[in-house]
Amino acid sequence: IEIVLRVMLQAGPENKEDICEPAVCTLRHVTNRHAQAHIAQEAVRYFYGLPVIAPLLQSDQSRWPLLKATIGLVRNLALSDNNLAPLRELGIIPRLVQLLIKAINANQQAQQNGLPSAIIDDVPMEEIIEGTVGALHQLARDIHNGSVIRDLKCIPVLVQLLFMPWEGIQRV
Repeated sequence: IEIVLRVMLQAGPENKEDICEPAVCTLRHVTNRHAQAHIAQEAVRYFYGLPVIAPLLQSDQSRWPLLKATIGLVRNLALSDNNLAPLRELGIIPRLVQLLIKAINANQQAQQNGLPSAIIDDVPMEEIIEGTVGALHQLARDIHNGSVIRDLKCIPVLVQLLFMPWEGIQRV
């Protein structure tokens, strides 16, 4: 994990898509669904990875494949209680809400144009919606994070998602 984070730092913004996306995917995989996932989640924070990851959620600077991978990684990192406050302090929650709203708006625009859903950079926007809601759900386990989510006035948006035709989004 330390080496992957170092590679991401050394790659810099000009190599974000070529190097950071596979690195984030690697971190996403090692932080979930295995016996040592919790250790990996803690290691990302321990090796100062959270400040490396947070800027990747800037929708105006990252393409959707990188955003999708980063959202999944944030969801996994939020499974560790020790990561909940640091993720909040890095401004992750407002960024997730912005991405959620952007994806919902893209889907609504696609539907107005007669398409079933929006796909941008080969990423279906319902996958972004599902991922951001899943990450927000994990982050909301912390009472302070729940307050931030409430203050961002996105609860009506989350309720609106219950009426979307995608079962995965409704479930999350």
